[in-house]
Amino acid sequence: FFSRPCSPRMAEGSDDHKLGWVHGMALVVGSIVGSGLFVSPGDVFAMCGSVGYGLVVWTLAGLLCLIGGLCYAELGCAVERSGGEYAIFVELLGRPFGFAFAWVSFWVQAPAAMGLLGITFARYVSVVVFPRMDDSA
Repeated sequence: FFSRPCSPRMAEGSDDHKLGWVHGMALVVGSIVGSGLFVSPGDVFAMCGSVGYGLVVWTLAGLLCLIGGLCYAELGCAVERSGGEYAIFVELLGRPFGFAFAWVSFWVQAPAAMGLLGITFARYVSVVVFPRMDDSA
């Protein structure tokens, strides 16, 4: 379902290589499930005080994320050029804002996301590799 055989046009070397909505959805869901779902539930439920209230907060946050995702989809359909968020910033706010976004994304956003994924991975692997190690440090 996620991949299909190359069409004859692709085999001839045309530039018609495209990712579909299934690929994009798999990337987004994998990123969210791979990081946020394993890191934040304990904190959310601890701050809420009860499981029911925590599930309500979790559901509202999910709806907010859905609205944000639909806004991104609308912007992606409205801006007809490649480049992702950079193209959206350039189209809507101009080249200086696109440049600023690209640099902030490169120096802050991407390293922070990779750091969070690395910390999450290390926490879960350390439980298996070092089962008697104290987590309070």
